[in-house]
Amino acid sequence: MNIDSHSHVYDQDTLDPNVSLCVCGAAKIQHVIYEPVKEQPEKKATLKSERPDPTKHPETNYLFKAQINALLFAKLSKEIWLRFFEKGSTEIGDNAIVLKNAIKDPETRVREMEDLQARIKYIMKMPDSRQKISEWEKVKAQLLLRTTYNISKVANMLQISDKHATNAIKSKQLEIENNIRWFPKISLRAPRDLKRGELYDWNIEHWYNEQIVRKNIGLTMKQPFS
Repeated sequence: MNIDSHSHVYDQDTLDPNVSLCVCGAAKIQHVIYEPVKEQPEKKATLKSERPDPTKHPETNYLFKAQINALLFAKLSKEIWLRFFEKGSTEIGDNAIVLKNAIKDPETRVREMEDLQARIKYIMKMPDSRQKISEWEKVKAQLLLRTTYNISKVANMLQISDKHATNAIKSKQLEIENNIRWFPKISLRAPRDLKRGELYDWNIEHWYNEQIVRKNIGLTMKQPFS
């Protein structure tokens, strides 16, 4: 019974004429009304989820330390390049000479950072479960569509729906062709290990997918084995 919206109806207690009781538990004693005490719902104890310890395993500890170092490096590099300029100005300051002496061949260092950026962006795509079709698979699928199979057969080979295959492959035909045209001449040079008779596997899919990442951020193609 909802006490808050209840209108009391009192019946006189047969044992005490000064007391009247309502079925909800309210009592009226000599014209003074006493409401029943509302029971508070018992609060269930909630267990806080324990956060995993990133240092418990050597693999996660390595990644944890890498995150810390990356944050520190970002903070340090920002503080340094801000000091390269005069405070509140875009003009090069007195500290610029120190940086110029510390960073030898800055153009090469910039290319190294760009290569690293492309590599990291490519690796970030690899564990993404939503990335079901790689750029290399799109090329192979486009070739099969032109020569052998229809979209349903290609979708079945890729283990995706016909709609997904249409959106990701058939409707992206021009984009896929432009990606292929972007590639200049590819030079394959045997690594030194191969010349000594050792086997060397070259995964063209990984190489192609990474080059598309480089293309999308404005870099040039990186030759295999380079």
